[in-house]
Parts: sequence; structure tokens; C-alpha cells
Amino acid sequence: METEEEQHMTTLLCMGFSDTGAIRKALRLAKNDIYEAVALLTNERPGLDYGYEPMESGTRGDSGGRSTGFDPPPAYHEVVEPEKNDENGNCSGESIEFPTTNLYELESRVLTDHWSIPYKRDESLGKCLIASTYLAKLGLSDSDENCKRFMERCMPEAFKKLLTSSAVHKWGTEIHEGIYNMLMLLVDLVAERIKQEPVPTGLLGVLTMAFNPDNEYHFKNRMKMCQKNWSEVFGEGNMYAVSPASALQKEPHGWLVDLVNRFGELGGLTAIQAKLNSDDIELAEVSALVQPLGVCAEYLNSSTVQPMLDRVIHKMIKYVQNVEEKDLKDKRLVSIPELLSAIKLLCMRFQPDLVNVVDDLRLDILLRMLKSPHFSAKMNSLKEVSEP
Repeated sequence: METEEEQHMTTLLCMGFSDTGAIRKALRLAKNDIYEAVALLTNERPGLDYGYEPMESGTRGDSGGRSTGFDPPPAYHEVVEPEKNDENGNCSGESIEFPTTNLYELESRVLTDHWSIPYKRDESLGKCLIASTYLAKLGLSDSDENCKRFMERCMPEAFKKLLTSSAVHKWGTEIHEGIYNMLMLLVDLVAERIKQEPVPTGLLGVLTMAFNPDNEYHFKNRMKMCQKNWSEVFGEGNMYAVSPASALQKEPHGWLVDLVNRFGELGGLTAIQAKLNSDDIELAEVSALVQPLGVCAEYLNSSTVQPMLDRVIHKMIKYVQNVEEKDLKDKRLVSIPELLSAIKLLCMRFQPDLVNVVDDLRLDILLRMLKSPHFSAKMNSLKEVSEP
């Protein structure tokens, strides 16, 4: 029977690590913890650890306030033969491969209670985002099993923790700037993928989280100014997002404005407009497309974005007004309440005279769903009513 160390050796060899000496050394340094061994073999920094700040003394505290000593990782060239990576994070060669080893390492750090998320471009999250964008450009992101696994499972959880954890307030400037760079890579990915079919509802959910000015990360950085002069990119007054006028005495949210403008620069908003104006689009897809814009509506530039969305706002209001009782059993209609919530936020920015119309319409549809004999309609209505 194989020992635990031999089992870990076999697993790491199957993952693509070929130097048995390096594997044994990594396992020894990691005290036979396979996840820590992967981190050493890929030379990933500890990144962001929940509930502790790195200490110069070589110890780190855990969430219980305890600290344990650990040996510093060996130099990268000591354990892994250097690989030549192209700008997409892929190893050089003819084949187009997703960086699977980085995905495994990232999952081991993200999908755990004591998580630790790398935040640099040349580390696992950055490499996976860049590779996913490259595959999306080729139309292969959904067909690549590992890329799809990253986009659907690991990436949403990574950004959820980076953006919404209370630990955000403990992190230093370097970490926050690193997360800003990761968000820019996320925007690049969504902007590329959204130009294709089908509508990437999952990715749009992550983008909604990234565009939400009320999450912990954006609240922490609400006083930051834009890192780029977007008027030089789009022309004066033609930006997709702008900071509120100083006379309004509101936070500039410059980093959020950067994200939205970058998305627009890459054609993401134009792609959303094209899909929203399609005749055969599903209601759930409309909801997914509108929500990222709804959450950041306060920072959208009316003169640029309103003409793009006016038609869909009126179209969706008319659609919901025409929903009949027999339609409520259709599972596709469960998206109506959240769609109307996003439409309301857009109306508050662009068409304030329609806010009360949308409010009344949302309450009416929820009441009708509550009275419906269909179980799914009732439950979804109760869910919406119970939410704050």
C-alpha cells in the first residue's frame, strides 16, 4: 500500500510536475500538505489571507489569533524549470492550453475557509483570467473544460471574497491596487465573451458584483480618483461613466468609473446594447445584461448611455405589463422581479418619471405571483418580498 507521501507524489506527477526531487522537497517544506506543495511548485505568493496580515518575522497569524512558524519557500529556479509563457499566460508551443496547474493551485486557495488569493498578474488568478480572455477571443472559452470550470466555479468565488469580505478593510495599498488590476482583467474577459453567443449570464453576475459601488472593496476605495483621463479616449463628454460633480459632495469612485469605461472601450456596452435589442432574447438574459448597468447607474454618463438603454427600458416595462396569469407558470418569468429592480435603478438615473411606474409594476407582479397556484411562482415571490 502506498504511503501518504507516495500518493501525493503520484498526484503531483499527474498534475504535470515532472521533477521528482523538486516534488519531494516541496512536500517536505509543506509538511506533506499537497496544496501547500502545489503553491511552492508554482512559486505563488501567499497573496491575501483571511483574517491575518503578513508578518516580517516569518510568522503569520490565523483567524484564532495564533501564529506558527514556517520555512520560506525555495527560489523558483530551485524547484521548477522556467517555462516561457506568452502574453496570454500559456506555455509557448503550438497548442492552446488553459494553465491547469494554476487552476488547481487557485482552487486550493480560494475554495477553503482560510482562503488565500493571489492578486498579481503573473500569479494564478491573473494567469487564468488572461488565458480565459485569449480563449474567449478564439471562441473556445466555453468548450475548454478547465476554462469553463474556472469561470463558473473558482473565479466567481475568488471575486466574491476579494470584493465583499470584511477583511478588505485590513489590506494595504499594494493589495488593493492588485485587486484593481484583477478587476481590469475580469472586465477584459467579460467584454470579449459577451460579443459571442450564448449570453454569459454567470460572467455577467460576477461583473455586476465588480460594478457594485456598495461592496466592501469599492466602499473602501470610494475616494480614489480615475487612473486614466477617459476624455482623451472617448472625447470630452462622451465617456460611459463619470464621477459625480464635486458640487454634489459625493465620493468620486474613480476606480469604479475606470472599470466601466474600460468595459465600454473594449466594446462591452455596445455588445450589451446589441443583445438587448435582439428580438429572440430570453427574459433571464435581459435581466443578466441589465443588472451590471443598474448597480452602477449613478455613475453612468446620461448623454452616452441613456440613448443605448431607453428602448429596452420601455420594451421591458411594456412586456411585464402584458404578462397574463397563465404566463406565471413559466419558469422563465422568475427573472422579472430582479429585472424590474435593475430597470428601476436605471430609471432613477435616466427617466425619474418612470420610477413610480416600475415600483407599482414590481409590486403588482409580486402580488400576482403570490396568488398564483404555481409553486415556483409563489416561492420566488416570497424570496423577493423577504429580501431587504
